Amino acid sequence: MRKSFASQIEEAFGDRQYVVDETFAQGDRVIVRLLISGTHAGTFAGHAPTGRVVRITQFREFRLADGEVADHRGWFDTGTLIPQLQAQ
Repeated sequence: MRKSFASQIEEAFGDRQYVVDETFAQGDRVIVRLLISGTHAGTFAGHAPTGRVVRITQFREFRLADGEVADHRGWFDTGTLIPQLQAQ
């Protein structure tokens, strides 16, 4: 069975920390930019652990209805993450 993307992140960066950098709201939508840092301690996307501390940006979009989160999705900036995992 294929692991979810979230499970892969949890396993590869067990000490990860999230910081809310910015929040934008308009109408029924809220966008949050998170800055994530963590040590690459497990395999991720075929890259063996490097022990490096990486920094990643994630965006989350929430749609609200009746004061509740009705829907959400996320975008993870793998374009800046993968180069941090490659041999130097």
